[in-house]
Amino acid sequence: MGRRLIPIVVVLVAAACSGGTSDTSETIASATPTSMSPTTTSSLSTTTSSSVATTTTTSTTEVLPPPTLVERGRTVLEVSDGVDSFHALNPVGEITSAELTGAGSFGTSYLLFGTTNTAGAYYDAGGFETRDFFENSRVWSSIDGVIWEGRAGPAATGSSDEAVNAVVEHEDGLLAAGHWRDSGSTLVDTGDFVFFATDPTDAAVWLSADGETWEFIDDPDLGGERGDSINDVVSFEGGYVAVGDSEMDDRANLRFDVDAAVWFSADGRDWGRVADPGDWEGGGLQRLNRVFDLGGTLVAVGEGPFQAGAWLSDDGMLWRSATDPTDALAISGSFVSDAALVDGTLLVGGGVSLRDNSRVPMVWLSLDGESWSGVELDGSGDIRAVVGVAGGFVLMNVDDTGMAHLLSTRDGLTFSTLDLPEPELRYEFAAGVHGAVLLGGFRSDGATTLEVFTLQRD
Repeated sequence: MGRRLIPIVVVLVAAACSGGTSDTSETIASATPTSMSPTTTSSLSTTTSSSVATTTTTSTTEVLPPPTLVERGRTVLEVSDGVDSFHALNPVGEITSAELTGAGSFGTSYLLFGTTNTAGAYYDAGGFETRDFFENSRVWSSIDGVIWEGRAGPAATGSSDEAVNAVVEHEDGLLAAGHWRDSGSTLVDTGDFVFFATDPTDAAVWLSADGETWEFIDDPDLGGERGDSINDVVSFEGGYVAVGDSEMDDRANLRFDVDAAVWFSADGRDWGRVADPGDWEGGGLQRLNRVFDLGGTLVAVGEGPFQAGAWLSDDGMLWRSATDPTDALAISGSFVSDAALVDGTLLVGGGVSLRDNSRVPMVWLSLDGESWSGVELDGSGDIRAVVGVAGGFVLMNVDDTGMAHLLSTRDGLTFSTLDLPEPELRYEFAAGVHGAVLLGGFRSDGATTLEVFTLQRD
């Protein structure tokens, strides 16, 4: 059959800030009464509403408006054959879709990491056809954030599935982290459902001296019997701390469990698993999504169990739960998707899952990782991505219908709505590189569209 290309659109946008106060007609959510600027000395306090904790601040200086975004350019990245991913006639090896998973930089270059979904063998599952798929890592590089060059990404020997979720500078160049595994090829029928058995994922680390060729770090402490994955990594006191999750997926026996996980390395090559605090194990989901060096203290944010959470460490080895004296994080059903650190302020984005299967978007703020304040935003869904920029934060809210909304805030209390370059796209990715916001999504035909913005002050 014929082959066609999946386009990935790239947009580069410059940002501008104007003086004065923000236009209240653009404000979609605010916690009473004013806001905290990076140039303002403020004290955080928390009040509790009927459902979530909200934040108030006191300030003696003029409130500055949030950053705004303007478009600078766009590019289409070509991946490969975009076809119906469930069609039985797709030949083995056909690329059916692509998604973005992480971003970073090498020198002055921009880097984007993603995966391509590739069709595997198909099988007769007792009256209907099913087939397995596997994901291959891919990387795109750009010297200006507009023109991109794609190539095969980091891989593991013998791997059929791999993904890069985070990138950090390394003494030899770059350190990328994520997961890998062998793809399933054995059909399992439990009587209630049919699936392809796979090996559990192992956490994965790769090193690169040039951002193009990658060395897979084959360390047994990154693997195990459970499914491990690294979601974020940070350099700390001359070493590296990676955070993620470890899951038991025993669908044949209808058992599923996810625990948080931490790894530490002095050089990026030799890794060890950090002992788990008690509240990182047990029933429910526990996961660490992001980790930051906040003034010499590591702060990891995620979920567990059954609510958003934060944990602190002075050395990356011993961890404790945040005191959270006002219980701003202790909202049943709350979860964390992303976070960013700007000028000593940590802003965490996520949401709250309600019993009617709807969601409420939430952000939490902290200056030290111990005390937190929460803000409930208008609308539905969750805050899918948080990007730190000069003068504040850019957030992507995906509502319960799947539509994206781009927001900006200087203080995490007052938010302005920003125009999306192409509102009809389905946006699911945002990350910051070199002061730019890389915004990615896809069209209804399965293509992946990457939009890139740059924030600049007047």
